[in-house]
Amino acid sequence: FIQIIFRPFPIFINPQQSISIIKNEALASLSPARTVTDAVMSSVQINSPKAQTGDELEPIMDAPTFPQPMYEALRDLSQDFIFPGLDQVPANTVQLLETNAKFIESFLVGLNHEMGRELLWRGYPTDQRGTYFQQFWDTRTSATQPQLDIPPINQWQQGPLGTTAAGTDGDKLVLLIRGELLRRYPNTVIYAVRATVNNGVRDLSTNPDDERHPLFRGTLQPDVTFVGFDLTSDEVTADPGWFFVLQQQPTEPRFGLDEAPYLEGKTEIPPLNTWNDLNWAHLASDEAALHELGFVSVSKFNLVPTSQVNGVWGRNSAHMAYITRQLPVRVAIHASELLHAVKKPDPVTK
Repeated sequence: FIQIIFRPFPIFINPQQSISIIKNEALASLSPARTVTDAVMSSVQINSPKAQTGDELEPIMDAPTFPQPMYEALRDLSQDFIFPGLDQVPANTVQLLETNAKFIESFLVGLNHEMGRELLWRGYPTDQRGTYFQQFWDTRTSATQPQLDIPPINQWQQGPLGTTAAGTDGDKLVLLIRGELLRRYPNTVIYAVRATVNNGVRDLSTNPDDERHPLFRGTLQPDVTFVGFDLTSDEVTADPGWFFVLQQQPTEPRFGLDEAPYLEGKTEIPPLNTWNDLNWAHLASDEAALHELGFVSVSKFNLVPTSQVNGVWGRNSAHMAYITRQLPVRVAIHASELLHAVKKPDPVTK
């Protein structure tokens, strides 16, 4: 049994070699430092590389990693840790915020430190130098390759607090949406588009490379959704700036008529220029008549838009579907309406 585990390496003897050289080769091939190491390593396969500390004799021990976004654990303790003063945000509003890389770094360093202490206390073989948590935001819905919020802590370079998590560009922008919109339409597409200027008017760029899709997304109770972008305040406020777009999912068509103007306190009924102008006021002249209208008898009405359009009222179900199909809605809000540019002071020189 011992001979199988500690099998000596074959020795090729050269008759011209001296006895002392043969002796040294034999002893080296039987050295436990060599035979035991080779025997153990031949039966062990390690797929992950060793964490490097800069000292080849002192690698970091293997440690568990947790991919969960830790903002959720912090949110469950108190939403004020994520967004203080959330109750002061009006309903049905949109706001632009910035991440706080200093806080994220401090939180994750403290979390990893305490996890190392917990593992040690529970008898887990650890040197407490592993990085167990690297994800703060939820990047699972990111359109791009998800990135960790911090690299392994042992790889951090010397620098001011916050520069490791934020990178060289600084804190990222977060679009906060409060209201019923995303509860009623949870598949709303949210993205940012670079602005262009056409005839002195800002417009959305049609270049696909000018679009930025969210890096991360999260929710807060009771009706708040926030999405983060790889953009900074300097980028979105520099002329011509950026738009933030909320777009109805184009693959989810809706059918129906627009609300009647008198339901909003208006008395004038807009003309039926195209089928997109069709609303309930064209079928019921007032609110009382609308309440009495249990269903729409297609043959009872003969609606014809003033402009030449496709689709004939009452011809068949395909024409009626074309007429009542609601066009997708897209709302674009320029960053200047959400974030006022602040002129930074000139650096102090001596």
